[in-house]
Amino acid sequence: MIRPHTHDVWELYLQVAGPPTCWTVADDTWHVPSRGMLAVPPGVPHAMAASSTAPYHFYFAALAPADIVPPGDLHPLWRQRQPFVITDAGSMVTPFELFLREVTTYQPLRTAGLTYTAALLVIEASRLADGRQPGRHLAMHPAIATAKRLIENHLAEGLTVDDLAAAVHLSPAHFAELFRAEIGETPGRYRTRLRVERARLLLSETDLPITTIATDLGYSSSQHFATVFRHGTGTTPTRYRHKITGRAHHSSVQGL
Repeated sequence: MIRPHTHDVWELYLQVAGPPTCWTVADDTWHVPSRGMLAVPPGVPHAMAASSTAPYHFYFAALAPADIVPPGDLHPLWRQRQPFVITDAGSMVTPFELFLREVTTYQPLRTAGLTYTAALLVIEASRLADGRQPGRHLAMHPAIATAKRLIENHLAEGLTVDDLAAAVHLSPAHFAELFRAEIGETPGRYRTRLRVERARLLLSETDLPITTIATDLGYSSSQHFATVFRHGTGTTPTRYRHKITGRAHHSSVQGL
């Protein structure tokens, strides 16, 4: 439950998982779906109107877009200072995870890392608010770029080759062959690799239970998740979290 409060900068709330949530922003009500994002301007009171009995998971960041991107590139919505919701903000997950890694860990070039990852958040939010889809590499086949983005934005859904092929209007056989030629691995292996990468980040930077992480990533059980994670990393989720959090604690103590 997020109680009424204000900030002197913009606040971005990305709902990574869970049922839709209801928010009160000033005198209006806003609904944020799973994989949606709420942006609240400076000085505007806001709160989660009601908490859900089902688990949900948020990333949030407090930012001043005008201090992050050049004036000529600043999207008008940041100047208008009106709240807004992006209902399909799945492409914000990666920028948020990169930003949170810089915020929560001690690394070389931390100031530069914070600056650049904050800029990524503002840029991607601006593009989505403008109705633009995330871009693609010029050398990549458009159908594969679309399928790749679908996998990245819907990791928990386990889209099949047939699902992806239908979405990009190709036969399953031709799509599978083209995807492997462009990406270097099958759609299933690509999704598994992304799930493991995201699991590593969630294990190291959040205190979410392992069962919750497993569910959020689309695994039917924590045992299945642990098997896949161990195959990809050589260790179990529990041991990985203990090793990483123990190292972070040691670094923070040495920095005192």
